[in-house]
Amino acid sequence: MEALEWAKSLGAEFDRVNYHGGHAVKRVHQLKQRSGSGLVVKQYQKAKELGVVIEQRTKQ
Repeated sequence: MEALEWAKSLGAEFDRVNYHGGHAVKRVHQLKQRSGSGLVVKQYQKAKELGVVIEQRTKQ
């Protein structure tokens, strides 16, 4: 539950609890957007707010 509360504190919106592959009971909190972008965008925004430099399209 700590991870869920952390995601919510970033502004991610969850609107249902549902089944996930092989589960016998509902235990997966689904994002309102129905895709990972509902969380990833919020994480990205928080990282930028904290001054984290995010490198994209880089080669090793």
